[in-house]
Amino acid sequence: ERGGGQTLKAKLRELSLCVSVTEASLRGGGTLAELWEAGAEGRGGPAGARREHEEDLWRRAERGGCSTFVQKRNFGIAEDVQQMGLSILFLVLRSFAGQESELDFDTVRRYACVTFKGEVSTELRDFVLADTEYADAVAYLDGLGSGPSADGDTAVDLDGWGLLEAMVDPDWRRRPTAEACLTLFR
Repeated sequence: ERGGGQTLKAKLRELSLCVSVTEASLRGGGTLAELWEAGAEGRGGPAGARREHEEDLWRRAERGGCSTFVQKRNFGIAEDVQQMGLSILFLVLRSFAGQESELDFDTVRRYACVTFKGEVSTELRDFVLADTEYADAVAYLDGLGSGPSADGDTAVDLDGWGLLEAMVDPDWRRRPTAEACLTLFR
């Protein structure tokens, strides 16, 4: 919520933002969308780029120690959680920045994943806070607090920065599930 009471509500229906994590896709079979796009591949369409992206993702999954379908699927979902964390961080920073801000998504990714190596709640927060242009964004993320989990039985004790740090964790095995990420924003 900002200024005039405007809110942005998003409903997460499924992950797999960039690639299919279905068993058929991981085993090499086509999904309906892939079959539909097959005609475009000969014309240099998006199917070829998507296939390259999928192959790259599964190679990275194997390098990350994944050998089974379930491990590769979880790796793919964890990658989506990381991308969602970076997207949220970018949206919050850009929303509170002035019109003349030159901040772009690649810069946010570089800061979060390379420069500060996932230390979002401490090092990246302090770095962003040093620029007065982002003071309101820092305050917003600081203000997101703990609350009940989706099941209502356990408490979530992460502020906005803590959740984003967990989402962009360099180790895919330590990233939260999509459902756990949603608890803070309900």
